[in-house]
Amino acid sequence: MTSRRDGLDPLQNNPMGYFVLSTDTLRGIRPDEMLTKDWTNKPPLFRHFGAKADNERTLKRLCRLGVPPALRSAIWLTNILRKARPNQTMEETYEYGTLMKVEVLDHGWDIVKKNAFPDQSDEDAATIPDFGLDPKKTEALLIEDHCFHDDGLSVRGVKGVKALTKVLFATHLQLGIEYCPLLPDLTGLFLSVMPESYAYSMIREMSNKSSYYFPLSKNQHYAWCKTFADL
Repeated sequence: MTSRRDGLDPLQNNPMGYFVLSTDTLRGIRPDEMLTKDWTNKPPLFRHFGAKADNERTLKRLCRLGVPPALRSAIWLTNILRKARPNQTMEETYEYGTLMKVEVLDHGWDIVKKNAFPDQSDEDAATIPDFGLDPKKTEALLIEDHCFHDDGLSVRGVKGVKALTKVLFATHLQLGIEYCPLLPDLTGLFLSVMPESYAYSMIREMSNKSSYYFPLSKNQHYAWCKTFADL
């Protein structure tokens, strides 16, 4: 899936301005690459809406109708950044959804992995941390929800479980997140459309604005649960 960065003059004809294609790291399934109406494979989004292009109301309306699977990695990350980095320009935010930032995010993840797993044995021994739930139950639920098929845990599923474990373990160790019952399932969702480096970047940015995205204490979590139960 390719595209130009039309409308962003310095990068107008830069092939690195294409949106990255989603990838299912968790299950190894190739995403549908078809784009639906109103969505483009290059920033800026929704230019045909004129003055309403790229504003939050337009974005929310189109997202509620469904983000095409091929664009979910790019759109999810850039929208997290819109909230987490309000002083960043839209051009800079869009770059994180394009090929321009792939090496940057991958390099950052490599550094995190070296700190979290100094030796291969550390990675092999890593387990899903306790984020407020029973770790064994959490792992069982995640595997059942995200990695099992009719014939059991596939080879791709095993790789997906390892990716999930690495991201969650590194999040616990590097970002200091100790309580967040929503995080394991969120991470599984992220890894279903993006690589480990992007999933970790999503969590890092969300943790910087945690009150908006997920509760990090038991009291906050119970308050969230009660709020949604009362809707």
